[in-house]
Formats: sequence, structure tokens, C-alpha cells
Amino acid sequence: MEAGQLENLGVGSVINVERSFGMANCWFTADTHFGHARIIDYCKRPFKDHHEMEEIIFERFNSVVRPGDRLYHLGDVAWSSWPLYTLNRLNTKARYLIFGNHDKQKPQAYTEAGFIWARDYEKITIGSVPVVLFHYPIRSWNIKGHGGIQLYGHCHGTLEPGLGRSMDVGVDTHNFYPYHWDEIYDRLKDKPMFEDDPKDSHNKNR
Repeated sequence: MEAGQLENLGVGSVINVERSFGMANCWFTADTHFGHARIIDYCKRPFKDHHEMEEIIFERFNSVVRPGDRLYHLGDVAWSSWPLYTLNRLNTKARYLIFGNHDKQKPQAYTEAGFIWARDYEKITIGSVPVVLFHYPIRSWNIKGHGGIQLYGHCHGTLEPGLGRSMDVGVDTHNFYPYHWDEIYDRLKDKPMFEDDPKDSHNKNR
């Protein structure tokens, strides 16, 4: 399917992701809901059916994610009956999963399908920035007072933009593309760490 056809579907313009990739070529996403036909109605996604939704998401991911890039999926990959091996259509094999409430297949099914690991929660560091990964938004997270960022899904863009250094990285918030780390960091790096709750006990300036 050509870019012009995607625009005609009402999915929006194809995002131009010409970047100079830095030391951490990482991508983040959530809430793809492959095989989940009713998510189209629930979230008002502009697709005629889940097959078209999957094709466009795979096409958009593969247009920006390169082989060897790291892709962190923060949950709700697919409906329970969807064949997870289909994820091998993605360019990158460096895939990591944070479980969401709809990830109901046996845990080993996700690693057998190619995820390097599949967990409920994880903290990673990109450059010198600590990043907490969880399917759900957290009000106060570990290392929040040390410049830490929290990334989540689950909400499908229905919450107000995250206060402090937190962000919904679900596909509904980004035109069905993943987020590159550079974009996330640029959005969050200058936000006050305790914008949401200055009385948080971890706020050294309270």
C-alpha cells in the first residue's frame, strides 16, 4: 500500500522520520491490539477491519525501525487468539515486552515468538537517563527525583498529557507509528520532575 493510499484512509500523513540516530537507537510503543477487531470501535481507529489495521501498523513500523534497532512494546500486543509468530514481519528482532492486561497467552509464548524478554515491569538506562517501563501510568515512580522518565500505554491517548516526565507511547497517540527515543527525550527533558505533585516526599525542593 502506498503512502497516498494511507492518507486516503484517513489515517493521517506518513510521518517523516529522517533522523541522525544517536547512541541509543531505541523505539517504544504500546497497545497495538493485533487481531482485536473491536478495538477499532472502542478507540475510533480509522480502519475498516483488523486486517487493514495490522497491515498499516506493520508497514509504518517497518518504514522507520531498522534491523538491529531495539523495540520496547509496553503491552497489549495482540488478542489472545492472534498468532504471535506474525511479529516476525517486523524488521527488528531486538524486541522486548512489558505485559499488558490483554497479553493473556502463556508467558513463554511471547519469548518463543521472538521477544528477548517479557516482563511486568522494567527499568532501563539510555545514555545516562533512567527509564521506567510499565503498562500503566504511575504517579510516583522509582528514580523520579533523579530525572527518571516513566513510559506507559493502556490509556490509548485518553488521559491529559502526562505531568512530569511521563508519557503515553501507545500507537493511538502517534498515528500508528512507534516513538523514537530522541523524540521522547526531547519532549520530556525540560519538564519539571514534580510538576504533578510538588509535595511528593522525593522532591528535594518541597
